[in-house]
Amino acid sequence: MRMRHHEPRTDAYFARRRAQGLSDRGIMRCLKRHIANEVYRALMEPGLEDPVGRRLHELRDEVGVPLSVLANTLGVPCQRLQRLEAGIRADSELEARATAILTQISHQLAA
Repeated sequence: MRMRHHEPRTDAYFARRRAQGLSDRGIMRCLKRHIANEVYRALMEPGLEDPVGRRLHELRDEVGVPLSVLANTLGVPCQRLQRLEAGIRADSELEARATAILTQISHQLAA
């Protein structure tokens, strides 16, 4: 479908893979494999539909703590926390720790 409507990312992918020497049939096989991987990931991690990350992001914005500061406080890479907030990654332990720290900060600011 994306090829039929000349979606720019798909056209760029095809051009890049053709330059690597793949046939159109081989490129289509790669695209299908990519779709299968996405479906498998969605089936194996069904909890990612929960807007947990959105709530965490809203709480962080309310408190006014930058992502990098929270990540450093938790001792995790910024990207890991960013993926949690975006809903790409599910990590209930990290979410609980981050929520606890943000709640503690908000109570300190209120006092």
